[in-house]
Amino acid sequence: MSLAVAPGYVSNPLAVDVPAGMSIPKLIHMRSLRAPDEPMIERKTELGSAWLPVRAGEFWQQIRSLGAALIDWGVDPGDAVVLFAPTSYEWTLIDVALQAIGAVVVPIYESDSPAQIEWIIRDSGARKAWTQNRGQGALVQSVAEIDVAVIDEGDVDRFLARGVGANGQVEERMEALTSTDVATIVYTSGTTGRPRGVPLTHANLAVTILQDLPFFPEAVREPSVRLLLFLPMAHIYARTAGYMALVGNGVCGHVPNTRNLVDDMVSFAPTTIGAVPRVLEKIYAAAKAKAAPSLIKRTIFSWCEKVAAQRAKRLIADEEETIGQRVVYRIARALVFSKLEKMLGGNMRYIVSGGAPLAARIERFFTGMGMRLYQGYGLTEVSGGVICNNHSQRKLGSVGVPTPGTSVRIAADGEVELAGPCLFDGYYGESSQEDVFTPDGWFRTGDLGRIDEEGFVYISGRKKELIVTAGGKNVQPTLVEEAIRQHPLVSQVVAVGEGQPFIAALLTLDSDALPGWLDAHKLPRMDQAAAATNERVHEALARAIARANEQVSRAESVRKFTILPGDFTEANGLLTPSLKVRRAMVCERYASEIAALYASGTKVGVDVDR
Repeated sequence: MSLAVAPGYVSNPLAVDVPAGMSIPKLIHMRSLRAPDEPMIERKTELGSAWLPVRAGEFWQQIRSLGAALIDWGVDPGDAVVLFAPTSYEWTLIDVALQAIGAVVVPIYESDSPAQIEWIIRDSGARKAWTQNRGQGALVQSVAEIDVAVIDEGDVDRFLARGVGANGQVEERMEALTSTDVATIVYTSGTTGRPRGVPLTHANLAVTILQDLPFFPEAVREPSVRLLLFLPMAHIYARTAGYMALVGNGVCGHVPNTRNLVDDMVSFAPTTIGAVPRVLEKIYAAAKAKAAPSLIKRTIFSWCEKVAAQRAKRLIADEEETIGQRVVYRIARALVFSKLEKMLGGNMRYIVSGGAPLAARIERFFTGMGMRLYQGYGLTEVSGGVICNNHSQRKLGSVGVPTPGTSVRIAADGEVELAGPCLFDGYYGESSQEDVFTPDGWFRTGDLGRIDEEGFVYISGRKKELIVTAGGKNVQPTLVEEAIRQHPLVSQVVAVGEGQPFIAALLTLDSDALPGWLDAHKLPRMDQAAAATNERVHEALARAIARANEQVSRAESVRKFTILPGDFTEANGLLTPSLKVRRAMVCERYASEIAALYASGTKVGVDVDR
């Protein structure tokens, strides 16, 4: 791939010409005609670990039958239809069938509040909805007059039976689709404010998928690919990852969440997953926690971490390994890496990480142990991932290079701006788009970053997250937060200090890592709330923050911290569905704790320099 690179600019030309009128349903139909008897999806049985194949031709016939029944249900071209359910085979089937008949799919996150759901339905104009269960259906109907079909009550099977023997209406509707027709309106969960509707056209989605297939051939296109989806399909990241497997030649599987992820990976044996950093951190922490109770095991794990970090640098630099280095790696693999590979299903080759910055230690660990870990970057507004590392172009710490058809530039204030055919035309129902696009049509991402001389992009944080201290220093909190999060006890970190004389931090503890850490330090077992007040925990985290402070300037260093009694979750509204911290909501909810950190004469919080 030939990148065009200039200072503050990089562009990647289109790899594939996309015919007018192309769509995701049409691409899936083409695969069903090309190889009707090949497995396209595997469905997990209700009994547990067994997975049953669904052939490409069979999947298309189900799309056709469901689409015909949806037409009979009164779904017309351009109608908005809500899809409110966890990740599943049915989610994908309903999504593609609705697109095929020209409807506009409106996903809703399971964690959305009634007020958010009401806003999405009202703003999109949806009058029909699919929900997973009757409770969700009742919630939808409590906020709007809307017809509901319920997956758990057999409505998918009833619709399929109703549409058997369809007379070609679905194909007619599909052929009538144009590149500018809207396929979906995705409401961004956002870290602040009310969700904004992002209309994505059939061309946006088709172009994205057809360019990504040659960019990630080993990960999503080849027949050996087995992609396991577990992130919310309401998020564009998981949804487009699924499309890549369906349009390519691989097999896709679905599980509703990460609750039983290790067991699911063992039974499905994926070659590829799309993950967010928090999932990878949990896998890493689980492996480390197993070693925690034993001094010998902790020492071995620590040594293997160093082996992985050193090997990761050599791999990225494409350096030849010496015989001694290969022997050391084999020993580390036998001791630790092979066991972790089994936790990932024993077949894992590619992990794509997106949705938030990936900690350097996690990237080095997985890369060095032998996984192809590709860190990437994307947004709903550009139809998913548009910058990523891949097999031939990767650098540790970067989010990669633009995918084909994408251009990236850095504005004078450091903001990352994007352009390309994957870009949406503006937020739904908003007359003014001045805050969205530059005068020459580039999308303002709100993220800060840089581009190196080879065209690799680095993201340093959110523009809105800059902290201006009382001394007038502009502080980007991401670097010190990520450095603090390297401590195994730490789950989340939010640096604060707007208008204050120094930077302080709110910390939460990792409930999975806590028992092992307590055992290793010969402390009695305790919950997060008790540990948050424990003097030994305070001392350990003060030392960790002092080490993190060595990586930043004095103005950026954390001088005081407090440990919160619980963690940030989707359920308490402090994490988005893609597991990003809702910083503004955290600061609002813990305003009194923040104020106490800066109140003169108080003993609230822990001084790092004490």
